[in-house]
Amino acid sequence: AASAYENVEWINKLTEFVVGVARTKPEVKIIRICFSHQIIARALSSTIVPNNGIWEVGPTKVKLNEVGKELFGVPTIERFHRDHIPSVPSPFLPIGSMPVCENQGMVLSLKDIQILTLQGHPKFTDGIVEHIVEAGVSVG
Repeated sequence: AASAYENVEWINKLTEFVVGVARTKPEVKIIRICFSHQIIARALSSTIVPNNGIWEVGPTKVKLNEVGKELFGVPTIERFHRDHIPSVPSPFLPIGSMPVCENQGMVLSLKDIQILTLQGHPKFTDGIVEHIVEAGVSVG
């Protein structure tokens, strides 16, 4: 229920921890999804904002660009989120986009990936997303 842009102690501590690991321990591989995708961007001085009251939820797939297709070996992945990162922070490469949210994921170098983040949830199948929607996700 929290947003990565909130100025609260536990989010601030998490952001500091993530930036510390990313900058001082390049041997540690980091993969983050949704909220944590946004924390990575915040840790690297990017902006996270509400998505104009729009949730991306449902069995709609993100079209991956060439970088995303190379990483996953498939043309699409699922998505589910409320907030978003309007742009891809440097030096990350974008992996895919949708009209409602352009930054659907990013990777730090394709050669030796240190950080990979996804806005959506690739673990959610169509059936899981449909069940969540049917169960009545609170969008407050």
